[in-house]
Amino acid sequence: MISFRKVQAAALAGVLILAACSDDEKSSDTTVAATDAPTTVAETTPPTDAPTTTEPAPTFDEAAATAEVDANVVGLFDQLAIAGNAASSPEDIAAAIGAASGLIQGGDCPAIRSTVPTIAGLAAAAELTLVIDEEPTFNADGTEANYLFSALSFGNPSQLDKSNGISVLENGVWKLSSDIWSAFIAMGGGTPADPNAPFDAAVAGPEVGANVVDLFDQLAIAGNPDSDPRVVGPALAAAACLVQGGDTEEVQAQIPNIAGLAFAATLTIVIDEEPTFNADGTEATYLFSALAGGNPSQLDKSNGISVLENNVWKISSDIWAAFVAMGGG
Repeated sequence: MISFRKVQAAALAGVLILAACSDDEKSSDTTVAATDAPTTVAETTPPTDAPTTTEPAPTFDEAAATAEVDANVVGLFDQLAIAGNAASSPEDIAAAIGAASGLIQGGDCPAIRSTVPTIAGLAAAAELTLVIDEEPTFNADGTEANYLFSALSFGNPSQLDKSNGISVLENGVWKLSSDIWSAFIAMGGGTPADPNAPFDAAVAGPEVGANVVDLFDQLAIAGNPDSDPRVVGPALAAAACLVQGGDTEEVQAQIPNIAGLAFAATLTIVIDEEPTFNADGTEATYLFSALAGGNPSQLDKSNGISVLENNVWKISSDIWAAFVAMGGG
């Protein structure tokens, strides 16, 4: 069992004192000559403003974006075919699911990530491949692309023939939009998550618990030095999706350290008391325990808080900060 170091932050206050000095005025009894000496006033040149330089705004490279959109749409279904192929090795399947998830808008988060294996199985069974029929056109700010694509099944046209496709730029990567992915889920017989569904504690409760457990499962994968390098990046991204503020550079920089500690301690999380929710259904409180090597740790029946951020239940920034502090951060 690993013991985390508890760090207490101390606040420091600094005071800056400015001293002003003045010269004493001195009186003089000297005699002034009849003719006053002319006084000379030094001319001063008004300061000129230093020339300012403005960084040119980055220009949108449509040709490069077009190539990436095309490659990522086709690459997504190539990865799904690998993930859904029963002959693929478990390592290749895990890597392909991670790669596919990274090419779908919101694919790092559980609602979409959990649907990837099902669509992968259907894509592999139908030997689905994608072709771009009409090159993308982009919106004014270069963050959304519209195009036509066709899905070929066993090399033949399917019901998705010259269909409308949408990709969005998310975290610097062109990804298939969540709307188009939801259409694939519906075609496969699934029910896409409805972000506008009314709050239901019976649905939210299990999701809160599952996401807390999933967070530490992903941290353990990312922190395992023996993990396939192909799954480490997706695991870090999945963990970031499950922490409030996980899209910030600060949290993303903290995750690898906590991942290493979680793996070293063989940390697993259990929910001891089911969540209760605030009035508007955006915050959940519960009790959880962290088991180190299957044994109780100092985090036994501890207070947990999760918040609803971007329609995902995530461990709160306060609870995450406590883990960071316990890990020496």
